Amino acid sequence: MELILEQFLAEEAVPYVRKLIFDAVNEHQTRPNEIQKQFEFNRFELTLNFENKTVLIEDILQPSPNGEVRLGLDELLRLIM
Repeated sequence: MELILEQFLAEEAVPYVRKLIFDAVNEHQTRPNEIQKQFEFNRFELTLNFENKTVLIEDILQPSPNGEVRLGLDELLRLIM
């Protein structure tokens, strides 16, 4: 697992954040015209792209290509369950 993903899961993916993500996915099922949803947390920005079914996690303290990771939406949902 990539370091940025591990850090996001360890530092930001508290129950409140997990609920926000699950709620956004559930909301998209009722409003499928929304293409993406973005969240800004303490250290990380998270962009859910519903069209491509991907997630971009960016470390705002390390603004470079090394400070981001892209993964499938289903994979993130599995990791935060």
